[in-house]
Amino acid sequence: MSERTTTFVDKVVVFSQIAGLIVQLLAKKIVEGTYTTITRLTYKPPVSKTYINDAETHNIVILGASFAGYELTRLLTQCLPSGYRIVLVERNDSLHDCWLFPRLSALKGSELEPKAFIPYGGYIRSAREGMVEWVRSEAQSVEYTALDSDDPKDVDIAGYVHFNDGLPRLPFAFLVAAIGVPNPAPSRTNLTDTSSSISLLKLYQDAIEAARRIILVGGGAVGVQLATDIKSVYPEKSVTLVHSREHLLGRFGIKLHYAAMEALEELGVDVVLSERLDLPTEATLDVPKLLSSKLTLKDGRVLEYDLLIPTVGATPPSSADALLPSLSSDLHGPYLPVRPTLQIVGVPAKAPISDRVFAIGDVCDPPFPVAKMGRAALAHGVTVRDNILALIKAKGGKHKTLSEYRPEPVESAIKLNLGIGRAALWCPGPGGRSVVMKSTKEPKDLRVDKFRWFLGVRNSGNIDAMATATRAKSEGGVAPSLK
Repeated sequence: MSERTTTFVDKVVVFSQIAGLIVQLLAKKIVEGTYTTITRLTYKPPVSKTYINDAETHNIVILGASFAGYELTRLLTQCLPSGYRIVLVERNDSLHDCWLFPRLSALKGSELEPKAFIPYGGYIRSAREGMVEWVRSEAQSVEYTALDSDDPKDVDIAGYVHFNDGLPRLPFAFLVAAIGVPNPAPSRTNLTDTSSSISLLKLYQDAIEAARRIILVGGGAVGVQLATDIKSVYPEKSVTLVHSREHLLGRFGIKLHYAAMEALEELGVDVVLSERLDLPTEATLDVPKLLSSKLTLKDGRVLEYDLLIPTVGATPPSSADALLPSLSSDLHGPYLPVRPTLQIVGVPAKAPISDRVFAIGDVCDPPFPVAKMGRAALAHGVTVRDNILALIKAKGGKHKTLSEYRPEPVESAIKLNLGIGRAALWCPGPGGRSVVMKSTKEPKDLRVDKFRWFLGVRNSGNIDAMATATRAKSEGGVAPSLK
């Protein structure tokens, strides 16, 4: 197998795998359509429209409404039993299309910024009234209830989610952590309201426009995309990409490294590999800062810069500790360990309560390698939906058989933008094979309108779930302005 090129056999193996998965997906869609029809006819909504002072409805609480949590919500609305409600807890006022952020940080005057922030609600517009309650807040801690009996029929409330903004505690029958993993800007904004997030992206635009010599530290997807975008928009600027390892994009195949290097070299980006840097203080700030300075490499070379941007990747959230308060961080690290069923390991409560707590998306850590990608997060939702339904049926005395998540190679696929108009699609397959397909006709807006349509945004009649979400009177969860 060639490290640099895609062979005919590579294409046959990978595309055969994709074709098989498409057939499976279509079959699942037919089954889901049947479940949806049955649920529409049989589901009885709760009397109360909010969890507050409602002790009759069993809550399936999902912490986080990014891709993993939002998709799980959609899946559950297709088959939710009467007597249950989905409570979706999210601190942001919109879903962030983070894949667009590197482009928006470099491209000034495009007026695309608002399109990267997608209103919640449209993706689940077909849900019956009363199925879903949105809560605009962030979990502070989780309390698990104690049981005197091991009989699952005795479980009504498995625990409570506590908030720090004045909202009453939220009882849950099932809990799913989809809290994601925060990245430093400009990969993510880590701000909760759209206006402040747009302001931060524009600060990066101004800083990049003003700087003459720019250094990016971190050769993952964000670093490569931002470097090529800056050089596409400002070919006269000096742009250097510094990476700590021998190859770029270490989570992906070597073929993508060579495709990225080809684009970087053609654009004139200087690439420094196998160089681990200690970031200066100004590079760890939440906002870009213009400052003439220099870095000394281990071979003695000196790199001068006006702007240094860290693109070193994700930092798992400390909020994961709220779900496992009795475990030392040395045991589980900043991620949440899960079984193949995606049930969290080490929940400080005995079964059956401990069986009802799940983690999905980037924050979960199963006992085998998984891609920290959106496609994997979407697949997690199917496993957890099936397992929640199985546990609900088990309360009625039926046999409990849980599904296990098994990653598919295609979940690691990535479309890497390599400057304005250019991209490379990398897709892995069985046996270590992979393909890279290059494109030179990519639109400047990265087809954001199609993505918004997929998530339920229409030309008229749009839904904004956060406008009517349950929240504290103090408007807790909204970030202060950058000004």
